Amino acid sequence: MSEATSSEDAGPRTREEIRQAVWERLRPFARPDTRFLYDFEEFIPDFEGSERLWGRLTQLPVFGGDGPVFVTPDNGLQAVRRSLLAAGRPMLQTIAVAMGFHFFPPGSVAAADFTLASTLDGAQMLAEAFDLDAVRALGRLDYVVTGACAADPVSGVRFGLGKGHGFFDTEWAILSELGLVDEATPVVICVHDLQVVDTGLEPLLHDTAGDWILTPRRTIHVRNRHRNPVGVDWDLVDSARLAEIRPLRLLKVAAFGGANDQEQTTDTSGGAGSPETRGTEAGDVQALVREKVWGALRLVARPDSRFHWDFGSFIADFDGSEVCAQRLRELRSWQESEMLFVTPDNSTEAVRVAAIEDRKPFMMTTYGIRRGFLYLDPELVSPGDARYAATLDGMDTLARPVSLGEVCALGKVGLLVTGGSAVNLRGLRIGKGHGYFDLEWALLSEVGAVSDDSEVVDVVHDCQVVDVPIGAADHDVRVDLIVTPTRTIRIDGAVHPLGRVRWELVAGTEFELIPPVMELAQRRQGGEHQ
Repeated sequence: MSEATSSEDAGPRTREEIRQAVWERLRPFARPDTRFLYDFEEFIPDFEGSERLWGRLTQLPVFGGDGPVFVTPDNGLQAVRRSLLAAGRPMLQTIAVAMGFHFFPPGSVAAADFTLASTLDGAQMLAEAFDLDAVRALGRLDYVVTGACAADPVSGVRFGLGKGHGFFDTEWAILSELGLVDEATPVVICVHDLQVVDTGLEPLLHDTAGDWILTPRRTIHVRNRHRNPVGVDWDLVDSARLAEIRPLRLLKVAAFGGANDQEQTTDTSGGAGSPETRGTEAGDVQALVREKVWGALRLVARPDSRFHWDFGSFIADFDGSEVCAQRLRELRSWQESEMLFVTPDNSTEAVRVAAIEDRKPFMMTTYGIRRGFLYLDPELVSPGDARYAATLDGMDTLARPVSLGEVCALGKVGLLVTGGSAVNLRGLRIGKGHGYFDLEWALLSEVGAVSDDSEVVDVVHDCQVVDVPIGAADHDVRVDLIVTPTRTIRIDGAVHPLGRVRWELVAGTEFELIPPVMELAQRRQGGEHQ
């Protein structure tokens, strides 16, 4: 085990300057997140060599024992979480601290699901949600493992994402209040070598420091670790933090009394079907529909592992989505299609599972189309891995990136399956407001991968079907079918606008930099025509 060595970035700097410098150096070695891509202000990335961290962890003197351990949800710790599950170690974790704690008892996960369970999406499916009393009953933790944006080998202090997040410091404070950790609890920080920075900065009182820093190349023992805080410093917890993190609210009620914690949900009175629309523009109508539907959806939706309940950032999965997938399998277009297209929405995950089980090849775009298209051949998915392969993390690992030219060569798409925020009875769907599906359709249409015979299906919960007139643009794609947990609705006269990408709508927007859009623009400049 080697001692810490000073980094080339030694010397006092602000924390934000250190973060920016580390992110810039780490970018070539980091692995993108399925939602946030390379936006390191939103997640702690995985990186080349993270698979070697487990071996280093097993060599630490703190590793022995069979008591519970806590592991943060950082991307770079996925291999650690998988190995802990395989070793049968009781593991407490957060998916996001705002969503509370989740626990894996020993033996609760089948060997075939270790990889799935080690992802955030998989933990949300397979781990047991623990309230604070259940967490307290676990007793003292043997050790804690966390990632970081940067770690100081002198003080052991870790820097998180910045922007006031302080998630690990908050998790530590909650665990301390519950009696699971204290000053003697070993903390292990796992990072890339480029994230080890001798900052020269004075630690803050609420900083949580590590006893060990593990990298793919080094094991660093922090000899003079900063003293870790005890309990929650309520003076640092403002109303916004309380509103965001339910365990903190519960702890404060327990400590100081007050009203019982209530989940905050949007008012759903009046139903989701008839907001007042007279005198409003089309955009206003869509905003009203989203607001009303999202209120009703909150009662049946499943939170996203990154965005929680922020329906403006993702298309939510919901109770009964598996029934929708079974309804799809009964459609002639499903049975006869040799190639499917499925959007990366949470609500279509069960559809992707069904496609894999039925051995139907399909294409999917990456989140926000920011890395283009993926193609999955179900024949390459091992038996028992369908659930993992269907997640965005699994698709990133098992599917093959394909260019727009390769999309054309894969064959015609007979059925396209999408989710949405809402859909009306004329087949006009409302997404998150970005227009991703309309652009996906346009791209597929440009290269001849879809035709007017291709069937489009919207998978939604019943509360997302609205009887509201919505103004349609000429590039809007109406769906042929609406599939809910209780019914299948066929839309008469659905229109699929074939043709080309509307460049006047793309120019100057984030869409202009999407890989398939750039590829299409280059093909046009080169004189190629479809």
